[in-house]
Amino acid sequence: MKKDNMMLPRANAELAREYDKLMEEYEAYDLYFSNKTLDEITNRLNELHSSYDWSNYEFKDTNTGKKGVMDITGRILVPACYDGFSFLGTYQLGHDLPKGALKEGKYGFVAADGTGKELTEFIYTYLEWDPHTGLYKASWGDDTKKFGYITSQGLVFIPNIIDRSYEPANNFILLESDGKFGGLDTKTFHYVEPLFDKVEVEPEEKVVFYQNGVSGYVIEETGEFVTIERYESAEQYTYKYVYNSFL
Repeated sequence: MKKDNMMLPRANAELAREYDKLMEEYEAYDLYFSNKTLDEITNRLNELHSSYDWSNYEFKDTNTGKKGVMDITGRILVPACYDGFSFLGTYQLGHDLPKGALKEGKYGFVAADGTGKELTEFIYTYLEWDPHTGLYKASWGDDTKKFGYITSQGLVFIPNIIDRSYEPANNFILLESDGKFGGLDTKTFHYVEPLFDKVEVEPEEKVVFYQNGVSGYVIEETGEFVTIERYESAEQYTYKYVYNSFL
C-alpha cells in the first residue's frame, strides 16, 4: 500500500531523469520493446510512483518572507513573490500548469514557467483544485459561501452558485444549490444546472432527475428533461445519450 507523501523521501533530479526515460520507453513500447520489457518498465514506474514524493513544493525568501514554487529537480516554477499557493502539482501532474497564488488575501493564477507572471486578477477568496475534474473550485464576488468551477486560466466553467458538491458516483458529480440539485459529468464535461428537487445517482445506472414529482432523464446533448416512460418509448430518443454513472 502506498504511504502518505509526507512520509516518503522526496524524489530528485536523478530520479526525474530515470522517470522521463522510462516514460519515453513506455510510450514507444509497441514499436521497440517486447511485452516482457514493457512489464519491467511498468513495474519500475509503479515503484517510482509509490516510493517517492514527487510533489512540487513551496520555498521562502528569508529576506522578504514571500513564497515561490520549486519542483523536485530544483527548477523554480514560480519565483518567491507571493504569500502562498493553492494546488502545487507534482512532477507528473499539473507540473507546468498555472498556479493559484495568494496575494493580499485573495487568489489569482500565475505562470509556472519560472516568471510567476500574473495571468488573472486576484479575485478569488477560495481556490481548491478538484482531482476528479482537473478544474478548480473557486469563490468570487459578494457571496463567499458559494463556489463555482473555473479553469487554471480563470475561465468560468460553472458560475459560483454551488453550495455543495458530492463525491462522484463513477463519472457523475452531484451538485447542490439552494436546495436544488444538478450535476457534472466528468467524462463529457456536460453540466446540469441545479434546478431539480432530487437526483438519484446509483452506480452503473442512468441518473434519475425529479422535478415537481415527475421522474425522468436529462439528454446530455440538449439538456432536455424527459420522463422515463417517454425516453424508453419514443423513437426520437433511441440514439440520445442521457446522464449515467457508468464507468
